[in-house]
Amino acid sequence: MVYNSLLSSKITLLKSKMNSNIIIIHYSEIATKGLNRGFFEKKLMDNIREALGRESGEVRRRYGKIIVELNERASMSINEIEDKLVKIPGIAYFAFGIKTKLDMNSIIKDAVNYVAQKD
Repeated sequence: MVYNSLLSSKITLLKSKMNSNIIIIHYSEIATKGLNRGFFEKKLMDNIREALGRESGEVRRRYGKIIVELNERASMSINEIEDKLVKIPGIAYFAFGIKTKLDMNSIIKDAVNYVAQKD
């Protein structure tokens, strides 16, 4: 339970504003599984889909992390999503964020708007 307490406090620091539309999930020991790594990554993704519900968004692997792109029609709040993700074994930590275009003007504009939001 100490691990879950540390994880919860980390998440509180990383948790974003209510306008989040993406979750970046970092996993722990799965990365060291060798030839079975793909199996364990897929299992973790299945567990995330099951916990959040398929209508919550697209779950995919990208660059050694799992990305969840939240649907606008998802019925869960950020707090409900957080409560579900902390209970999934294999997740080291996660952060909520926003998806933006890959150009500096869009990044700056979206970052300023994001930080200006109130919790």
